[in-house]
Amino acid sequence: MIVINLLEIGSNSNILVDKNGVFDMSAPNATGKVNMISSAGNFKVRVYKPKRLKIVRPNNDSNLVSGNGNIEIHDIKATASGNGVVLQDVPFQYLNLPFIRTNLTTEANVAFLQAQTTSNELKKLQTVLQQLQIGNSNNFNEFGQIDVTSINGPELSDTFKTIEPQQKGITGTISNKEPNDTSPLTDTQIRVVLQHQGQEIDLGTTTEINPDKDSVDPKRKMLNPPVQLAPIEPDKVDWFESSFNNLPNRSKPGADLATPWKYVTDPHVINWQGNTFNINDINLLIDNYNRNNPKNKITNFAPSDILKVMAVNNFQASTVRQIRLSNLSLNLDKTKGKKVYALGDDLQIPLQYQDVNPDAKKLSIYGYMDPANNEMLDLPVTQAFNEFSMTPNKDVNQLVWKIPASEGVTATPQKHNYKFYGQDDKQSQSPIFDTDSSGKIPENSLLNYFYDVINVPAYAGNKLLDKGNTKIASNENGYKNPAVIASGKYTEANIFTAKNKTAKVDNFTLSRDNKTASAADSPGIRLTNDLRLTVSAGNKQQTQSIKYDTNYQASDFDQIAVNGYFPVNTTFKVEQGIEIDYGQKDLNLAPVQLQTNFDNDGVLDSLDLGTTRNLQLGNVYLLRLTVPNLIDFGKHTLNNKGKAPYFISNRNEVQRNLQLEYTQIPNNKLAVSVKLQNELEDSQGHMLYNSLFYKAPGSNSTEQSLNTTNDTVIFNKVLPANVSNTNVNNHLADSWWVNKQQVAGIFLKNALNNPQLGHYSTTLNWSVTNSI
Repeated sequence: MIVINLLEIGSNSNILVDKNGVFDMSAPNATGKVNMISSAGNFKVRVYKPKRLKIVRPNNDSNLVSGNGNIEIHDIKATASGNGVVLQDVPFQYLNLPFIRTNLTTEANVAFLQAQTTSNELKKLQTVLQQLQIGNSNNFNEFGQIDVTSINGPELSDTFKTIEPQQKGITGTISNKEPNDTSPLTDTQIRVVLQHQGQEIDLGTTTEINPDKDSVDPKRKMLNPPVQLAPIEPDKVDWFESSFNNLPNRSKPGADLATPWKYVTDPHVINWQGNTFNINDINLLIDNYNRNNPKNKITNFAPSDILKVMAVNNFQASTVRQIRLSNLSLNLDKTKGKKVYALGDDLQIPLQYQDVNPDAKKLSIYGYMDPANNEMLDLPVTQAFNEFSMTPNKDVNQLVWKIPASEGVTATPQKHNYKFYGQDDKQSQSPIFDTDSSGKIPENSLLNYFYDVINVPAYAGNKLLDKGNTKIASNENGYKNPAVIASGKYTEANIFTAKNKTAKVDNFTLSRDNKTASAADSPGIRLTNDLRLTVSAGNKQQTQSIKYDTNYQASDFDQIAVNGYFPVNTTFKVEQGIEIDYGQKDLNLAPVQLQTNFDNDGVLDSLDLGTTRNLQLGNVYLLRLTVPNLIDFGKHTLNNKGKAPYFISNRNEVQRNLQLEYTQIPNNKLAVSVKLQNELEDSQGHMLYNSLFYKAPGSNSTEQSLNTTNDTVIFNKVLPANVSNTNVNNHLADSWWVNKQQVAGIFLKNALNNPQLGHYSTTLNWSVTNSI
């Protein structure tokens, strides 16, 4: 019989069917015996992801292979038939078929029969081999034909964000590694590995090898595989490219794994939408790991920790995508904060942060003003820096980063961009970025705060509380306000001083913030209607009544305005009378704001120029002096100078109404005094000079003349150190009478030689003071 060798190769020949290569052999019209591949010596055929490899023998007398050698195939799907068996579309990570003469064999030369695929597919291959086995030998009949095509692996999108307390999810999209492959991606598995403190921790939720997805290897026991099959590491999806120039390495089977890879499959943790997956919270994987490893729990991330994510399909693993990890999350609070500033204003950046490392105690923030696009910035920062104490927890915290105007942040009227990042004292940072080889930071990796500075001056505000000419309280830095304050009438002054000495405004509005509950006036504070504003510029000053929440133009102050503007360095002082009721606790005076209207890209907008802040005064104690409406000395005939004094005739009214009510406070010094507003005078202009005097109770007291210059003290008392905080009502005139006879108090004497007939009167000014 004539034998035809369709492809005859020499001894030690190597055939490589490369990626996307085609090897198609058939002899459809042959009627005799044909050896499709014939080798006089050992041969080796290597096949990696071919577009197609197909060998078909023309008849049962022919052979696929005649000779000694092996065919080694990677990442393929195979269909084989003949001799009464069929193997349909079985995927293989690796398949090695040794031949001896015209038979398959378990081992030939240095090769042995080896297959790496799923355990369920191995069972199919085992059944086919048993049917092809020649007796009890190690040899098998050949297939009649074999048809092999490639199986392509997945690729994973490179769009992952960093993992922080406020960004705990992982979302990725799977695609075919080969751009021309449109076959559907099904059964993709996601692997997540944490590189933590020198260890690689598999965070997968699977506990067993998947018999339909995971590659295993029975080794040399193909016909009688062991119960525990060796798990095989998936091929790298770019295995061909990385080994292109290293042919021996391209012929190795998949590597053994000491423990099988785990995958994230729990539907409570991962969900799929088409080819896109989402792991909502990485902490779910951490919690699952900690439950299963109670002695080796992951409590927080180290700065060097990295999360590695890959997709696995068709026994191939995608490119590993690395995600940086941080215990700290820092973000701009976009719902708050100013977008427009005045010249000389302090910058206020509203931030949200969260730090889940219990050992972190401080947060440092570094910033850069107006870096150029794509600029590489120095590290560490030498521009702005601020350090905050913090309490790590699972909640989002708010803070305002205040950068003083002295840093130049509002020195130029234009649009600005302030870039920044944060770092805790355990080296976690947010946002996470990589420096270049020279240690510089790419500006586009930092957070942004955009703001605008317009050409108007910012103002510093100061709130004062006065009693007469005495300053009682202030929110000036370093001023110590009283812990308690007396009830009564006061004057509140809000003073606004320009921070910038070059810009000017043409309008203003003053408002009192009673809308914010934490800053509003306490309920026991009553504002009078006498709201007065004094505008000062240089040596000019103008005072007039105004109203809150009303816009005023510079032209409304014609004594001050120049060409429709208030001059540079104009000061605004608004004063108002207030009454404070007894019994208030944690007394608060609301802040007052100075605003101006401006054109914001064609829209009229308002800008806060400054505020006086709220003023906290503590508790209000009782201190109230009541005086009679009238002290009457009666009607008398004229007498000569030096006669006995005239007594008070409305004794009951004076005793009843001249009283001092006060809360007893240890060591407090109380005093009540009286002074004449003017001398006694009748309707005709006649005067009684030096006619009123005061005599204290007691036989040894002396007379004190009441006058218009000095106060005359009628009550003086120092409270003891151990007094209780109770209220006292002291009727000051009770001791002025004994058995209805006036022995003390205020008297009237005729101090003139020739007094004139008439009705004489004057006004007494009373005051009460204390040492609190």
